[in-house]
Amino acid sequence: MITPNDDVLDGKYLNAFMHTRYIQKYFENNASGSGQRYTLSNETIFQIPILLPSLEVQKAIGNLLSNIDRKIELNRQINDNLPMLGRSSTMVKVHRAA
Repeated sequence: MITPNDDVLDGKYLNAFMHTRYIQKYFENNASGSGQRYTLSNETIFQIPILLPSLEVQKAIGNLLSNIDRKIELNRQINDNLPMLGRSSTMVKVHRAA
């Protein structure tokens, strides 16, 4: 687990940064192993090239992307419940018709 120094790096920003294609490429280029098992050395992890805007900008970016992630998750939950809602209204219509 990577824990940021809060005086220099915002956690939400770091989380968003770690999910970028930029960092995925870095891991792909620095991983060792074969097949489906790859590892990253401690040195590789400690040398991750993190783009560091000011802490204020990091917080703004981190909060914005975190809010978007929350909304996406909420929409997924709503979408997962739509089939259940459809069955409920069908059951209600059938029940009323009887």
